[in-house]
Amino acid sequence: CTSGAGCQDCPAGQYDDDGSATTSCKNCEVGQFQPEAAHIACIDCEAGKYQNAEGQQSCIACGRGRYGAAAAATLASSCIACDQGTYAEHDVNNLASDCQPCAAGRYDPSGVDDSDVLIAATGAGGCSSCPTGTYNSLSGSVDMSACQSCPAGKYSAVVGLDSQFNCIACGAGKYGSTSGATAETQCIDCPVGTYSKNKELVSVTLCKPCPLGRYSSETGNTQDTDCMACATGKVGWRTGLNSSEQCIDCPAGTYSETEGLARISDCVDCPTGRWSNKTGVKMMTLGCDLCPKGRFQNTTGATSLEGDCKRCPQGRTSQKIGADRLDDCIMCPPGKFLD
Repeated sequence: CTSGAGCQDCPAGQYDDDGSATTSCKNCEVGQFQPEAAHIACIDCEAGKYQNAEGQQSCIACGRGRYGAAAAATLASSCIACDQGTYAEHDVNNLASDCQPCAAGRYDPSGVDDSDVLIAATGAGGCSSCPTGTYNSLSGSVDMSACQSCPAGKYSAVVGLDSQFNCIACGAGKYGSTSGATAETQCIDCPVGTYSKNKELVSVTLCKPCPLGRYSSETGNTQDTDCMACATGKVGWRTGLNSSEQCIDCPAGTYSETEGLARISDCVDCPTGRWSNKTGVKMMTLGCDLCPKGRFQNTTGATSLEGDCKRCPQGRTSQKIGADRLDDCIMCPPGKFLD
């Protein structure tokens, strides 16, 4: 039929290739389509699509997670599923290479996975993210077993990590003894009497004890200076003290006006002319008592009034308290005697 009155266009999805006025339009065959009216031929479906019905205006895309290598495909089964561990996020894919390996940090457990839910959830065409507390440094993984636990001393609260170096280290003053931790709260404070400047500790044994002369009743210390100095008159005699009560007193006959003593030998002897039977003396002038008049004391570290503050020899006396030499004992003047 040539152009003129009475000639009708073949509709979309059909064609007429002989121009006969008496020939009706024909349906496009399976594997073909025609989107427009008045055509003399149909178009083969491109690779990555198929059409299993006649007289159609379009072809059906193989869809995400599949590809079709042949044109004019007539069956849905001609669309080939991407291999496990790969994905195709576009609707039309015509090469096996259009299936991309799941990125590091992800895996595909299903082989063919064109689930819109997973695609929307992961943004990666159906590859699932490794869960919190894990990472995966390899692409194309096919199972969640490829997701490795963050090592001890680290944690991760986010999904899809592609390296253990993206796991977050437990901070200073903390340790993590188990792998696969999913939150910072699983990092444990170093206990009382300890501290740690370092991050990423894997055991409580790596928390260092408070040094000599110091203690701590708090957990999670990050510096040795977080451990408190033992008070004046006290000695931090060993490492790892966890309370002020564990600091011991300087012994009788000694004192300390300095905090943080590490050894008993650091306590200072009461000077000559003085004595003390008290422990934990914090100040010499208040704790080391002066020997009374009539006595002298010429050695340091005296602990007894009667035993260490010696009486002046007969006929002599000392006129001052705190005498520290025998010469301080003087003769009674003429006309006087010592009772």
